[in-house]
Amino acid sequence: MQTAYSRYDIDKEILGLAWPTISEQILIMMVGIVSTVLVSRLGKEAMAGVGMVNILINFFQTIFAGLATIANTTVGQNLGKSNYDMAEVYVYENNRLAIIVAIAAAVLEIAFAVPLSKLYSSDYQVIRASVIVTIGFALIEPLLAIERVSASVMRCAGDIRYVIVTSIIALWTFRVAASFVLVKFFHIGLYGVMVGIFLDFCVRGFMYVIRMKDGKWKYLRV
Repeated sequence: MQTAYSRYDIDKEILGLAWPTISEQILIMMVGIVSTVLVSRLGKEAMAGVGMVNILINFFQTIFAGLATIANTTVGQNLGKSNYDMAEVYVYENNRLAIIVAIAAAVLEIAFAVPLSKLYSSDYQVIRASVIVTIGFALIEPLLAIERVSASVMRCAGDIRYVIVTSIIALWTFRVAASFVLVKFFHIGLYGVMVGIFLDFCVRGFMYVIRMKDGKWKYLRV
């Protein structure tokens, strides 16, 4: 079967689309390593508490990943049809539903933060650290929902470079730098780490909202 493109052209196109996403994932992994090192300096209780909560975080991350996939599909279909107004409607509705799910999850997490923490440990310091991280994560969950859905839409529209720029600004300037300053110089421990994460998602959410309102993402050529 003859095609208008050679295998080389197809592979080049695929890699051209893939490298920004790969770069973004490497960036996120590096931030994760730095954050782990930072938490490890707070003691074994903090590490244990964060490790326990990571199970809960991964569970809800899976839910948001599913919602992001739905957003990717519904928005992508409308962009493919050049139905730009409906694409924008789906962005709004996907974000709205994700926020509702996030708020419901956050209420449950805050209500059961202590009982859930006690399931994994009887050590007071570990439980305390776990509760701090659980409640902190619950408070940022609506922001996380916006970030996951909006980033998925940006990738779908081919605006991956904006996603990378947003990640660099928010992750390194606010999550890593702010957390380091608050922990190292203000000595507020896990609270400093959670404030850094909160600032990260606030900035990313704000930047995505600006980009969505701008509307140029709808007309990009992938």
